[in-house]
Amino acid sequence: MSSSGLITKILGPDDQLKLVTELIEHDQLEQLLEICNISELDLSRDPQTIDNLFHKIQQRFDLNFHDLRERTDSNLNQLNEYLENKDAQILAQLIAQTNELWKKFDAWVTNKILQYILSNHKKLFDAEFYNEIMARFLNNDKMSYDIEAIENIEEFEIVYDLHLLESVYLFEDPTRKPLVSNTSDRLLLPLLSCNIETIATGASKLMRWRIIAIHETCNIDQEFDKLTWSLLKDLYVAGKEASWKQKNYLSFLLRILSDKKMSPELIKFVQTEQYWVHLQDSLNHTVHELRKLGLSILKLTIQCLSEGIDAFTTTSFHWDPSKVEEITETWKRFTTLYEIVALDTALNQLHAANADIIGLFDDATIYPSWGLILFSTGLMASMESVRKYTMSLVFEVRDAAVFSTNTSILLETILPSMMQAHYYNTDKLLCPYGDRVALFVCDILSQPVDEVHHSNLLLDLFKLLIKEGTSFDPARIYVSIGVLKFLEVNHANILSYDHLNLIKKLYEFESEDEVFQTTIQTIYLKFLLYVHPTIEPSHWIQTMVSHLYWNKGSYRYLSPLLDSFRDVAVSRFNPNNTTEQLQFTIGNEPTFDALTLILFDDQEVEITNEIIFEIIKSKEHVKVLSSEKVVNVLITLLSGTENDDVYLDSYTLADYEGFTASTWNSLNISPLWVSIRDKFSPEKFKFFVSIFKKMVSDSIQNFHINADEVLSLYGKITEYLQEFPKHKENFRVKDVIYGTYFDFLLVFLKINFLDEEKDELRKILNMVDSNIHQDNGNYLGNLGVTKICQFLLDTYVVINPKTEPEVDEKNSSIIHFIFDNMISIWDVISTDRLVLKERELYLSLLKTIFHPSILYMASLPIAAHGMVSRFEQYGKDIISHGFSRRGLLPLLGLQICKFMEKYGKTLNNDAIDYWWLIKIISLCFIQPQMSVNIFKLKPVIAHLFDKKLSLYFIKGSGLYEEVYGSEEISSRVLIINSMLLSSDYFKIQFISELVKRNNLLISKKRIDGPEETERLLLWELLLMCRHQSASTLDISKDIKDMILSNITMEEGSPLVRTYKEWFIAYNFAKKFNEKKATEIEDFIFELLVDHSKPIQVVSAEKICFLVLKALTIEGKFDVTRLLERFISNIVPNATSNKPLVRHFSNSLMLSFWPIFETSIKNATLKSILKNLFLNAQKTQLFGKYRAGDANIWDLYDDLTLVSIFGGVIRKITDHAAPYISEMTFKKYLINKDLFPMGKDENTLWLNKRSSLEATISGSEDLTEKGFQLQTKSGAWETVLDIDTKKSNEMVKRSDLIVVASLVDKPPNLGGICRLCDVLGVGLLTVQDIKVKNHPQFKNVAVTADRWMPMEEVPVDGIVEFMKLKKREGYSLIGLEQTDKSVKLDNDYRFPRKCLILLGTEAHGIPGPLLNELDLCLEIKQFGVIRSMNIQTATAVIVQSYTVQHM
Repeated sequence: MSSSGLITKILGPDDQLKLVTELIEHDQLEQLLEICNISELDLSRDPQTIDNLFHKIQQRFDLNFHDLRERTDSNLNQLNEYLENKDAQILAQLIAQTNELWKKFDAWVTNKILQYILSNHKKLFDAEFYNEIMARFLNNDKMSYDIEAIENIEEFEIVYDLHLLESVYLFEDPTRKPLVSNTSDRLLLPLLSCNIETIATGASKLMRWRIIAIHETCNIDQEFDKLTWSLLKDLYVAGKEASWKQKNYLSFLLRILSDKKMSPELIKFVQTEQYWVHLQDSLNHTVHELRKLGLSILKLTIQCLSEGIDAFTTTSFHWDPSKVEEITETWKRFTTLYEIVALDTALNQLHAANADIIGLFDDATIYPSWGLILFSTGLMASMESVRKYTMSLVFEVRDAAVFSTNTSILLETILPSMMQAHYYNTDKLLCPYGDRVALFVCDILSQPVDEVHHSNLLLDLFKLLIKEGTSFDPARIYVSIGVLKFLEVNHANILSYDHLNLIKKLYEFESEDEVFQTTIQTIYLKFLLYVHPTIEPSHWIQTMVSHLYWNKGSYRYLSPLLDSFRDVAVSRFNPNNTTEQLQFTIGNEPTFDALTLILFDDQEVEITNEIIFEIIKSKEHVKVLSSEKVVNVLITLLSGTENDDVYLDSYTLADYEGFTASTWNSLNISPLWVSIRDKFSPEKFKFFVSIFKKMVSDSIQNFHINADEVLSLYGKITEYLQEFPKHKENFRVKDVIYGTYFDFLLVFLKINFLDEEKDELRKILNMVDSNIHQDNGNYLGNLGVTKICQFLLDTYVVINPKTEPEVDEKNSSIIHFIFDNMISIWDVISTDRLVLKERELYLSLLKTIFHPSILYMASLPIAAHGMVSRFEQYGKDIISHGFSRRGLLPLLGLQICKFMEKYGKTLNNDAIDYWWLIKIISLCFIQPQMSVNIFKLKPVIAHLFDKKLSLYFIKGSGLYEEVYGSEEISSRVLIINSMLLSSDYFKIQFISELVKRNNLLISKKRIDGPEETERLLLWELLLMCRHQSASTLDISKDIKDMILSNITMEEGSPLVRTYKEWFIAYNFAKKFNEKKATEIEDFIFELLVDHSKPIQVVSAEKICFLVLKALTIEGKFDVTRLLERFISNIVPNATSNKPLVRHFSNSLMLSFWPIFETSIKNATLKSILKNLFLNAQKTQLFGKYRAGDANIWDLYDDLTLVSIFGGVIRKITDHAAPYISEMTFKKYLINKDLFPMGKDENTLWLNKRSSLEATISGSEDLTEKGFQLQTKSGAWETVLDIDTKKSNEMVKRSDLIVVASLVDKPPNLGGICRLCDVLGVGLLTVQDIKVKNHPQFKNVAVTADRWMPMEEVPVDGIVEFMKLKKREGYSLIGLEQTDKSVKLDNDYRFPRKCLILLGTEAHGIPGPLLNELDLCLEIKQFGVIRSMNIQTATAVIVQSYTVQHM
């Protein structure tokens, strides 16, 4: 006992008070607290003492506050640190133990809070809340204040005061009367909803101690009860904007419900829809903590309802006291499912729970919106596998109407999740997932509800499409397809003004890809077919005008639908009202007026030039627009005398279909040309070029100009543009002008020959160079330039290899000039990435760079090394862009094919190294392409458009062909065609160079999917070239030997090995000698006997059989010698101790015996082979692939294009290898008579091995009910205690301490943390507490570190920590094998206070630490392995302790 304690035992009450006074005066409050604790001294009997003590406490608190405030880095952490120190705790204990002191302290703090509220209410609360709720709390006769006013109270001071209150409540003695504070309660409650988070959170923490008093007041004070729950309702609504308010709401509700009694107003609140909506929102929240709060509130609410609450029904919840057990069981099931999906997510449990989740939607005791919460939280899970599986469950719901029970979840979670790109996988020309999405959208719209519901849901879907306007295009397309399908199937003419306004916004979004843009714009336009009859036609037309505006005036998407829109105009709108309604908007906008004429044939529209141009752009026929009127406009414009602005859009006149041949023949465009030549005008020039091109295309040549005039115009344009205002957008105008000029020049060149004497060709080339490098260098100009260069190569570069193998200087100069300029343009446009909108340019460049004439130039001996190296460089670059850009590879393949067709047979000079060309050809053939969905979906979406949206689809000319041309696979067919057209010498060099310089024989990586595919493709090409050239040339012996010897080396790809075997077997057969064995034959048979390498034995058997079978069928040779030699090896191999050799040899009998049965004369041998055949038949699996099966092809008969390029692979294995079908070859192979094409043999393809395994396993249907669902012990009764972060039943923890400070691997520590929490360990130590943030720790611990008490004890602090615990009575035990270790068995009894030290993973417990231990325990072991993982060992010892003491 202390000296103060002894004194109080001696002194009487009066002297004790004197002593207390002295202690207060001398600021010795710690001794004062000690006296109060050990004596029955009542300070309250002396008011002066109380006043003095309170004044001293005030001073101490104020002093500490000012000290904290003056720190520039003061924060809540420092505040908490102060309140946890000894001084603050002494003050708090004094207040908590003395009721009169508490009253003063409570009044002091409450007064400051009140004054702060009154002074800062505009900052703290919204005006409506303050006036309606806060004021009612303040204007209450039960509130009183006796302390003088305090000025300039700061926010941090209020936070400080709230923390002081909390610290006092922490020391409240539960054996005494509770601290009463009705006044502060009426302030703290509104503060839960204040706009300052720190204050609101502080008030919420205090609810832990005030909740019982508040609940009691609610039950006895009706007004307070109403006010409290009005505040709480407002608090939740405000929580939508500030998450801490939502947390405060849920925390308060959980604390109230934990008392298991509800006040009258709470009962009323629970019986409202608002309550259950709030609860659903919390369960569907993205914050894990709020979900747990919501689940606990749900459990407590159901439990409270079971205590006699009357029946009630809302749109989200139904309660019937007569069915308590049934309803409770349903909600127990729901909470279990919710924990699996939303809280402790596990994929295996989700799999097991799928039928129960789907079954919720058929359960009458729970409304469907609760099931949607499971979907929503599952779709927000952190694990992608859980999200994907949840999405599959969404599609399993049979009644789509359930999704309308909570449209916010549908629109904010389910549909946005459905629209994520990774789901949209393709299967050939289909996207099954996308089709399901479209059907899903159609189904939710098609539910039998009223038109208003349909209309509102449609509005919401349009808003979603706008919100996702820049996201994954295919997803938007499939959702829109679903909407369109609903409108079509149900003939739902329900689109209102609101819908049209949203559709206008949809038009604003542009897809970079033309396939997607065409599809999505067509769908959005088709929506307009379903407007409500009450819509005014002007609004309808204006929506189309909006579409045209955002598509830069193009009718590309609108024109195909105008006939359908015209039908709607006739059938949907009242003709008597239409004219009257339209008259107010006619005359303001030419586009609107033109559409009015087209759709309604309105006679009131005054036809102007602008309207004529719009009608021509639409390609529609309008009765009131006569050809005579259009001709007059054309003639007027051709005069060249009109103002420049009159010519805007006049170029469309060239497309007018009403002009006859006589019209064109009668035109005189010379005045217009003179006008342009004298004073350049961009719009006039554009009009002139369009008319000139039309006349030339119709072979009308009544206008003549010379090259000088054309070339001089370029100078005038350049001068005009130099005076053009400098503006960042004007480069586009300049580019358009130059692009138009080169269009004009190209047309001119097609009908006029250049004068060689005037060197006009050189002038054009110089102009091209100037435009690229000085004058322009932008998209349209460059596009025009490339077309000019192509034309010059086609027309003015003449090469005839037969008469003049070399290229003369003039042609060489042109070729080099064009090549240099084309690659300079390529350098510019390919710097970052190829822009899709400039697709025409980069394709035109490719066509020019790989022009046959340029390729021929590069193939000649005189070709400069620089040109060859640049060809290789730019070829590789262009091909690499083919990875992500469609059209490049097919066009490159076509250009190479054209070159081979013209010059392929000239590639026969053994002095030339064709490696550059071989490399380009091989790279083009093997170039992979993007595997991402956005790339694969382009042909799928195009196919969708052709089948469901296009009005004029003709097979073979669909959207994909229109946008991209040939399919990407055509590039390989064209390369095949090119190789077939090449000389045999080139084929042999192709084989030799690839074998020597490439990875054909030995892969760079042992296992690599992409590399395997590349090697396989090249082997296919090699085999085809070998067969086609075999009749004239043979490959060199060294190449043959390289391939032959390579069969003995390790080959990671069984597919590549197949082609090596095929290639060797082909050489074997071609060199076969029936009299004696060849070198290759002996080499192969040597492999047959070396069973140390089973794969080589199998390859040798395969090669021998292929040759035997082919030679036998061919019938040119006597194969008896070879057959006998083969049998002498295969029979013993059928009994080999190597499983692969044995299985293959027996399996081969299925193919061998039917062919050679009659060729075997020896009866004994025949009997042996027959038995092998019969035994093999018993184990045969038709149409299935099994490793080791002897699935054999034909050496010669399979030498067809279809079989070589994937067909054989599909017949002998189940691997997914590249395959070119017969239909593809027929479609894209240009020269079909150069090599046998072959047939698709789909019926002979082997099925996937997985199918076999599924059949064998006989897996049960997981959608059946009856699976046990994992639950946590007492899950229904256990709710979250937000004040202790433990369960409401208080997690019971033992005295056990696990010291894991020597363990340094995060995964092991994560596992130890999790098992310690599960088994209720009191404390876990680690060497660095930051390990909790390590990803590997988190992956294993899940969330255990949130609940498991952990302490940082560094390695060098273990000894000191153990000594401290030893002094506290702990037994120090090590988990280690030593010569004195005690066996951990059933007889060993743990002391209750135990510290268990774990060793390092590798070396156990170090010697110095062993000396500090009381004893070591070792786990009894019975197996061969003498050690176990640290997690496992910890689990054993901790579990052993737990079963004894918990």
